[in-house]
Formats: sequence, C-alpha cells, structure tokens
Amino acid sequence: MATMAEIQSLIATQLGIAEGDVVASARIVEDLGAESSDIANIVAAIEDKYGIKVPEDKIENFKTVQDIFAGVQSYT
Repeated sequence: MATMAEIQSLIATQLGIAEGDVVASARIVEDLGAESSDIANIVAAIEDKYGIKVPEDKIENFKTVQDIFAGVQSYT
C-alpha cells in the first residue's frame, strides 16, 4: 500500500520539483504547475508502481496531492 511520502516523492520526481513543495493540500495545477500531460504521466507512474488501474473518468477528480493519495488508496 502506498504511503503519502511515496506519492509525494513520485509527484515531485514527475514534475521535477522539490519534494518539500509537494504537500498534501497542494493543488496539482495551480500550486505545483502541472499540465494535463503531467497529470497523465503521474497517474501512469502510479499505475505502474502499484499495479493498479485508475479509471479515466476519475482522474479529473485529482485536484490536490491528497486527492491523488486517496485515489491510490481506493484502488489498491
């Protein structure tokens, strides 16, 4: 099962930013500067790492780091 720290690290790596900037309440687009292609890459990396499949219609609900973490928890 994924931990918040693992998800934060993965997001930081995918976006090329410092892990310290990736806090649970950070908004993926507005605060971290991600674009839609970045979000797709984050989700793909999560799916690969944890062997899960996130339904495409659920990805649009990922607005914050916490949302992504909660989504990963619900699909593992």
